[in-house]
Amino acid sequence: KTQISEESIDKQHVPGESFESSNESDESVEVDEKNPEDKTVFMLPWFIDIFLYPFDLAGSIRLVGLWLLVFLLCPLVMARVGLGTEYAPIVYFFPVSYALYYLTECIRYSASGHYRAPNFWLHPTDTDKWDCVSQLFVVAGSIAICFCPVAIYYIATERSDLIYWLLLAFGGFFFPMVLLAVVLFDSFNALNPLLIVQSISSIFIPYYGLIIILFVGSYICLKINSRFYSFHPLPIGPFLLRAIQLYLIFVAVGLLGRFYHKYRNKLNWEI
Repeated sequence: KTQISEESIDKQHVPGESFESSNESDESVEVDEKNPEDKTVFMLPWFIDIFLYPFDLAGSIRLVGLWLLVFLLCPLVMARVGLGTEYAPIVYFFPVSYALYYLTECIRYSASGHYRAPNFWLHPTDTDKWDCVSQLFVVAGSIAICFCPVAIYYIATERSDLIYWLLLAFGGFFFPMVLLAVVLFDSFNALNPLLIVQSISSIFIPYYGLIIILFVGSYICLKINSRFYSFHPLPIGPFLLRAIQLYLIFVAVGLLGRFYHKYRNKLNWEI
């Protein structure tokens, strides 16, 4: 890896079009020599460039590979073997664990200043290849912390009233920062409420904008969710829609990592 000064990058950027702020030119960005796209100066505004996040060769291969693995290969295995849905956790455990591992690596990679998805299947510094399984618990734990209250309320009352929607909005508001902290610190110790609240307070307006963007993306994902979905081979329409949903998830994690990189000085997490 080589170190490239952001000051030299800023000189090539058109003001206002870079995702980086001008007052962070003294920082450095790690650039992987195996990823030439990271050496390219992108002249597109960040809100356009972010939609190209998985669309280099390496990112596209991984996007298509995960799509086929989770939404085609696993359902085919269950159908061919004749397994019922009760066996879905067994069949899907490792594919979903790996998918979540790669998505968390996307967050870390983007948070370090990279513009495109990681060009590796497993991070070369991972000494324990079973670390990919641990990311399932990282993501699941973050979801549980944020959305347990609304889940418990719904199970207890079986109502979708005002309290339900308030609890859902509360969890959704904190979830991006919780996930970002747990992934980047690589520890559940980052679930310190004081850290989360102080972090949001330090960048409240930009974070509120991030929440709106992620909410719109989540709404689109839910709207295109097909009622034909099952653990068995999908009709071609819903199957293709899964690719769109997975693509939007790639964009969301890339955006989350870039968000940290832009505001890392204000967050001051020292990681």
